[in-house]
Amino acid sequence: RGVGGPGLSRSSSLSSMDDGTAPSREARRKARQLQIYREYVTPFIAQVCGYKEVTFLTTAQPKSPWTTVDLLYWAVLNPHAEEDLVRVLWTHCHEPIRMALVASHMTAELAKVARFHAQRYERLAVRYESWATGCLQQCTNEHEARWLLQRPFDDWPPGRGGSSTLILLSIRNKKKALLAHEHAQGLLDAWWRGDIVERFDSESETGVRCLKEDNEPHFIFVLLHAVTFCFFGFITMEPTLACKVHAKRKQEEAKATEERGMLNKRSLYRTGNAANLFALDTWDDIVVEEPSFLAIFCDFYATPKTKFVLRTASYVLFLFLYGAVLMFDDGSPDLSKLEIAFF
Repeated sequence: RGVGGPGLSRSSSLSSMDDGTAPSREARRKARQLQIYREYVTPFIAQVCGYKEVTFLTTAQPKSPWTTVDLLYWAVLNPHAEEDLVRVLWTHCHEPIRMALVASHMTAELAKVARFHAQRYERLAVRYESWATGCLQQCTNEHEARWLLQRPFDDWPPGRGGSSTLILLSIRNKKKALLAHEHAQGLLDAWWRGDIVERFDSESETGVRCLKEDNEPHFIFVLLHAVTFCFFGFITMEPTLACKVHAKRKQEEAKATEERGMLNKRSLYRTGNAANLFALDTWDDIVVEEPSFLAIFCDFYATPKTKFVLRTASYVLFLFLYGAVLMFDDGSPDLSKLEIAFF
């Protein structure tokens, strides 16, 4: 009994130690992995994406601690992961264009700091950007592409410029292939004419008109329309894309309420009615309410092209007056009319 008792107690204590150390080792291993993720991966993702607040990157949800986006980040950062794996994970992401742009920028940054395989990362950056361009090419028309490029990200954390969009993400990360796409160029041209979705507000009538797209006005006509305070109609204004979409949705709401009742009006938002919202043949019957003269006046002077014309004209006038003062001033201490006009 003297021999068996201590031996039995020792074996039981060893088994209890094994049962106790196994969970502790697993917990330490997970804590070490999380620490490495916070020290190395989180700052890199924050730098690439422009995040200021990074706590959400390490906050795990109770039900789904890892998402497809996390796996995509892991595959992009893993040098042993194949491109096919990244593509499979990318196809399951909720926002494929956005994640393709992020993956492209991550690999481009890795190419700058990597000691090995820099050319491989550069090739992958171009490849991932081509995925985003290919998705954008699937838009049926320019209206749908412009709306997609300007749609704000719902889960975008506080960072540079607040909320972000696909077009702003491409501009910040200098994704020239996507910016050179015809849909992106059409959006930039619309911005130049004042067709900016972020400015639209139906209640205050802000961002409801822009310069007409068909015949882009000349520099002289824009200047004449600006100096005459929009009274003589040198420039023709047209409704913006956001104004047309707002009017189209109101018509769809009224039609759903009138024909099928309030239940189908709610189902209109569940389905999104994306099949005919941006269809070109449905934009002919859109009836847009005429805004007030003050709203058109403010929208004209808020147009980037109008601002550029006025600033250029003011610079030219300043140089003309400055040169006239230097050439025709007689040097007398009294102020002349030309000097008064210059000041």
